[in-house]
Amino acid sequence: MVSRNTEAFIVYFSQREALTNYLQIGTAAMALLLRNVAAENGPDLLGAFVDACAVKHWAKGKRFPNQIEVVQNGIAEVAHHGVIRHAAAFDNFTRNIVIECARFSKSGRQSLDKLGHSHSLVQKNPQGRWVVCPCCHEKADTIGNLATRLETMQEWLGWRPSPKLADVFPMFHLMRRIRNRIAHYDSMVGADLEDYSESKDVQDSIANFRKHYAKRDVPALPKFRRGNRISLAAVNSILFGSMLYEIAGEVNNHACGMINEHEFIDMAFFYSSIVEEHPYRTVRHRTAEARINYFLDRYLRRATRTVTERDIIDRLQSQIISDSSAEKVTLWSIAVQRHRELLT
Repeated sequence: MVSRNTEAFIVYFSQREALTNYLQIGTAAMALLLRNVAAENGPDLLGAFVDACAVKHWAKGKRFPNQIEVVQNGIAEVAHHGVIRHAAAFDNFTRNIVIECARFSKSGRQSLDKLGHSHSLVQKNPQGRWVVCPCCHEKADTIGNLATRLETMQEWLGWRPSPKLADVFPMFHLMRRIRNRIAHYDSMVGADLEDYSESKDVQDSIANFRKHYAKRDVPALPKFRRGNRISLAAVNSILFGSMLYEIAGEVNNHACGMINEHEFIDMAFFYSSIVEEHPYRTVRHRTAEARINYFLDRYLRRATRTVTERDIIDRLQSQIISDSSAEKVTLWSIAVQRHRELLT
């Protein structure tokens, strides 16, 4: 994690760590189960393990004559599920980072056609509560599918990948093809995946990832043969997750360069006070500025940031939402109001 992070990247980082843990623990559990049922009474023993789960909708007295194959298939499915989840987490991250740049970066809205729109951070709903304005979500709804996502990040955010990262992009497209065959073709290999996996671009891409990013040798991928099932291991899923993380890291660094420190105050205000629920919102704060400052530490490391709690108040007071003769509404007045509501 670097000195600045967007909310989107923090969430992605947590998801990736949790998924890596799941893959390792799930594989370990299945491997231990395989050791236990690799015995003469294995079919009955595996059935007893299933019965011990005490799921009321499962009939008792199960028996698995092909217990070794069943558990080995389970190990493979853990790895396949990992690829789908890693792709989904990256898909979600890239959509959210676009939304955050559209929401918090004034320079981005002014200089990038895809991000430009009539923008408001908050709006009042029919019940009279200040809520998230959907304008930035509506912009991001036009993002294409994962096949063109790397190009989308460059077009929408003005991001340019480093040369060493661009060299591993064929790994991304290999992962995407594997994910599609798992999700839509019951893990059956097609001609497109077989041909692409054996291309020079993919082989060079893996070699470049090993050279520039891997701390140790990367696990070999299985051969993909048309008409056969994909047979990945958990280490392959984690490898693809590591590749996606490197891409996400560069996109996050670029996005942080688009958002200045005062705009990070807006981000801290938004997630600490406006969104309906947030898992980081666990501390009872005495003041609105303390609530926002707590979130600001999430995005800007205290050792490198220069903004103070006074800067938080000044920034939000300068953001005028409405200025009628009856009342001037600023983001700061909304922050104070929401702080009172969140205390109850």
